[in-house]
Amino acid sequence: MASACEQRRPAERHWSLVWFCLLVSLVAVGAHAQEEQRAGDWQQFVLANDGWHLLGAFRVQQNRSKFEMKELSHSTDAAIPTKGLFNILFTAGGWSFDSDWGNGDVGVFRLQRLATGIYAGWSYLRGTRRNYNMWLLVPPVEGTRPAQ
Repeated sequence: MASACEQRRPAERHWSLVWFCLLVSLVAVGAHAQEEQRAGDWQQFVLANDGWHLLGAFRVQQNRSKFEMKELSHSTDAAIPTKGLFNILFTAGGWSFDSDWGNGDVGVFRLQRLATGIYAGWSYLRGTRRNYNMWLLVPPVEGTRPAQ
């Protein structure tokens, strides 16, 4: 005949398993909540003449595991409006993408995450640095639908 101690062990194991599953679930929810928001509307600024100048607004959307990006607007200061954006890649600490500048020119952007919703770095043309850029996640741009 089993002792009282042996009879409790299955119940104790059950509750230990329940607590373990609950703990794992909470950790997973917390990790998801801390994940950086990447989809949304972004404003691009460029450092020129010792100041930041707004160049345009862009929308980043996530389609399964891929990101898509399109220009929403550009300022008159934008000497080279994009004709298309591709090779969009987010990593733990960075964001990179290519921009078709026309005439066979492709601008390459390599940005580092500075804080939540803030990335900064250089644009390159044929391997040569062009401009220092800052990208800020902003509320949806007026007159456009929110990014999904």
